[in-house]
Amino acid sequence: MFYLSRLYVPYGLFSMYRAGIFQESFSFVEVKYVFRILVVMQALDLLGHAGLRYLTRSIVNKHVGENEMEYAFKKKKVMDDYLIQKNYFKSKKDAKETPGSN
Repeated sequence: MFYLSRLYVPYGLFSMYRAGIFQESFSFVEVKYVFRILVVMQALDLLGHAGLRYLTRSIVNKHVGENEMEYAFKKKKVMDDYLIQKNYFKSKKDAKETPGSN
């Protein structure tokens, strides 16, 4: 669609030239037709983008969901490791403070 929209511009200008829209002096009608060509070109671009997003929606959702789960699992693992280590050092400190409990 991107290339189709880029091909539309020269085609539109050529068809306007063949139709005799361009005059020797610059007129508002010419600006209006050129602006319409630019709007159609952008509409084709957006249509292609929307079509690609629609066609790849299931693939993107699958892979984005997997990455989010991996990130959450890794974050949970780091937090669990931190809590285990903190608990270990706390118990070591408590053991040093109470020498008679050995």
